[in-house]
Amino acid sequence: MNSSSMLLTSIKKLACAAALACVAAFVAPTDASAQSPEQIRAIFLFNFAKNVEWPADAFADAKAPIVVGVIRAHEVAEALDRSVRGKDANGREIVVKRIDKVEEAVACHMIFIGRNDRTAEFIEGLKGKPVLTVAEDKTFTEDGGMIKLFSDGAKVGCFVNVTASTSAGLQLSSRLVASKN
Repeated sequence: MNSSSMLLTSIKKLACAAALACVAAFVAPTDASAQSPEQIRAIFLFNFAKNVEWPADAFADAKAPIVVGVIRAHEVAEALDRSVRGKDANGREIVVKRIDKVEEAVACHMIFIGRNDRTAEFIEGLKGKPVLTVAEDKTFTEDGGMIKLFSDGAKVGCFVNVTASTSAGLQLSSRLVASKN
């Protein structure tokens, strides 16, 4: 592994730690053990929505909601529906949609791809578009996806592909991406 790869790996690990800190601030330690894996994923998605800035033209107007598309992860969609009810992300309501096609994903601001053999199709179809892509596939970020969630026993973490999110016009907050300083 060359030095730039090692630096990128370190940055990804720091970004994951920052995202975990966001979740830790949202879930009280006593409640975290009572959360299902789907609820934890929903909390991550909600926190991602709060910590991403989309280009202004990604929304129809200043009051348009953040649309989160969920693909082949019914339980995560249900948990996210419950998690965001009555809440907003940066003044925008969050709307959860169950989707199955790339054409539907283009109309979203964020997508979560559950176990799916068509992940590459979604990455390719959304390349350069202001849609935050999140999945659990092992090679998701290496293949051009933006945030890969993973679980290690009872813990859930993430890796962030800053290059993919930046090329899509998304700005990730410092809570998601650690400073290079």
